[in-house]
Amino acid sequence: MKRFLIPNKLKSNDVTENVSSVLDPSKIYFPCTSTTTVESIKPDSKQTNSDELLKLNVLDLNSTCDESAVQPVINFPRTVISGKHRCFQSSWYSKYPWLEYSITLNAVFCYYCRHFPPHLTVSQSHTEKDALINRGYSDWKNISNLTKKHENTSSHKNAVIKYNSWLSTKKTGSVSSQINQQVKDQIINNRETLTSIIRCILYCSRQDIGIREHKKINSTEDNPNWPCHDVNEGNFLEMIKLLSLENENFKTNFKSLPKNIKEVNLGSNIFSLIVDEARDESKIEQMSVYIRYVYDSKIKERFLGFIELNELNAQALCNGLILFLNNTGLDIGKCVSQSYDGASVMSGEFSSVQTKIRTLAKNPCPYIHCHAHRLNLVLVNVTQNVQEVGEIIGLLEAVFAFQSVSTLRHYAFFQETNFKIPQHCDTRWVSKYKSIQFFKTHFGSILKVLNTFKESSKKREAAEAKGLILQFAKFEVIVILVCLNEILNIVSCLSINLQSSTLNIGQCTMLIKATKKQILDLREEKKFYELYEQSLIIAQNANISTPSNNDVSSNRISQGSCRMTDYYITSTTGKRRIFSNDEKKTELKIIFYNILDVICVEMNRRFDENGEFYAVLGVLDQTSKEFLDCETLCKFAKTFPFYRSDEFFIKLKYQCALGKTLFSSSSGLFELLNEVQSYKVGFEELKKVIELIVVIPVSSASAERSFSTMRRVKTYLRSTMKSSRLNNFTLLSIEREISGQFMDNPSAVIDEFAVMKKRRLEFLL
Repeated sequence: MKRFLIPNKLKSNDVTENVSSVLDPSKIYFPCTSTTTVESIKPDSKQTNSDELLKLNVLDLNSTCDESAVQPVINFPRTVISGKHRCFQSSWYSKYPWLEYSITLNAVFCYYCRHFPPHLTVSQSHTEKDALINRGYSDWKNISNLTKKHENTSSHKNAVIKYNSWLSTKKTGSVSSQINQQVKDQIINNRETLTSIIRCILYCSRQDIGIREHKKINSTEDNPNWPCHDVNEGNFLEMIKLLSLENENFKTNFKSLPKNIKEVNLGSNIFSLIVDEARDESKIEQMSVYIRYVYDSKIKERFLGFIELNELNAQALCNGLILFLNNTGLDIGKCVSQSYDGASVMSGEFSSVQTKIRTLAKNPCPYIHCHAHRLNLVLVNVTQNVQEVGEIIGLLEAVFAFQSVSTLRHYAFFQETNFKIPQHCDTRWVSKYKSIQFFKTHFGSILKVLNTFKESSKKREAAEAKGLILQFAKFEVIVILVCLNEILNIVSCLSINLQSSTLNIGQCTMLIKATKKQILDLREEKKFYELYEQSLIIAQNANISTPSNNDVSSNRISQGSCRMTDYYITSTTGKRRIFSNDEKKTELKIIFYNILDVICVEMNRRFDENGEFYAVLGVLDQTSKEFLDCETLCKFAKTFPFYRSDEFFIKLKYQCALGKTLFSSSSGLFELLNEVQSYKVGFEELKKVIELIVVIPVSSASAERSFSTMRRVKTYLRSTMKSSRLNNFTLLSIEREISGQFMDNPSAVIDEFAVMKKRRLEFLL
């Protein structure tokens, strides 16, 4: 399927020099969006006949004029001609629209003359040698002379006339189809039937439901039209049968029947790259690729596809990305930011993916470590640095494991609490928040169930329950649960927002600052005493002993047993030391403050706000004294090559001066962008700088979410699914906004299906 991006809109020369020497396509698989490329052919193979090439299916050009001229924008290979390295230039497309380029042959052809060649006579046999029609032309030194000469030939002009006549005939249709009402009615019936079929396919794809049956079944002799009713033919055919039962007209029409979604423009013409990797059901490493861009004053994060990888080093990952983007029609030079997780192969300073992409992009292209991952690392460090928190998390995981291994145990906990115990996930702290909240709310009920299993006749089960009760039934556990619940209530809000695809870097910064402030506000004795009182209530309801004001620790040295007189005692004996209420409260308060301090220190370390674009954020804040400061904005824009012009900065200077008055009431980046956009013209330069900031991603959560769809689509029973099919299904499921439009009106799909080739049944009116 075609991608929803239009390659011809991107006109860029020389994305990078000699990049082809770095790329190794044999080690990387990616879904092809153009026609099939087969075994390589040497560009200087001038003796190859055109008909032979077509028979061998070597040319990667379209075989019919139903498709437009193939004009890829890639890193064109260089050839030594007259002592100089020369290559094809994509700027020639705009100068000669009829020119098309073959990647396989590294040569150019004339689109019109190739599809509408002249009728040859003996005297015209020289045209058979025309390189732009038969074998292709690759002399990049003399191409200008050849194209000018060819454009003025009578054969080329006649080919253009024939092509325009063919277009006119295609739009109006044949004479018979215009005068024959029966043909029109048949076409309408065909389109209605195909509409229902397309909707069935889209429904299955959007719901991640398999289409094909597990095993091919032959039709029975009694009913040759349908297989027997006790056989599962697959979701798609079963749905077709259901429609046939409900709609007799569809049944009659159906029995008579013998690349990806497009997005018109990138809007801002710049994009950010969001990438993550995971392993699918067949143990193949898949790299999910998303892009983030501004379109119609809205942030869009679109899924492009999966890249199948055979190697996991930085060079292999970079090669896969570059080849995939070139094939999709995206210019790496327009990539202004990149977001991955914190793995060293992606984020390393010297030889990682982010440094290689930055080199190829030829602009600062800052790497954004996923903010959601950063927050998770902050909370992971809390469990490592605060022993009590790590022990509590481990205890909750042990209780979950105890009830999950047995159906009877699971039912006992569910019957008592009316909820399932939340499962823990090391990489998602939202799950830990849900678990802590659950155990805090149902502490007494969980303890009651554990006491029931303590009396079990199964010795191992009883021993496990007793061990869990011994650790769980403590006042300290309740206090830490209550404190963690209060802290994670605040952090959870930040965690959920950081996974939003529409969050911009300005909103992210404000959320982080607000979260830090709220956590610091918890570090007060008054707040701790409130949490302490909540813990006392929970403990009393669960019959857990609590420190008492009457229990005062004794300063008297305890007397040992007389039987131990002849022994040297190195540890305490007898009863354990009892803490007073004030001592225990102080001890728990220190733990609470320690948790808050570790979180604040880690957040300050991991959410560094000293980056260059953070300074620009302050300039775009209308509450700042430096609002729309021209010097800061110009300094930032100069780091990107496509904005380096004196005219750009002169216009930006005057737009900033005028904007300080016009846009002083705006709040936030999006509102500022919308106000600037509302003036249509006059603020183009300022709009581009704001779009540059808005395009910068906050997290790679979108790429992570695509793996959930991948696992639903590529299940154990469908583990042999090839990458191209996997890409098509996941794309229809993930991009529900676009696939839903085709669900409502599949006409565009029918039109494209109809013009792909000549069919027995007509689908075009």
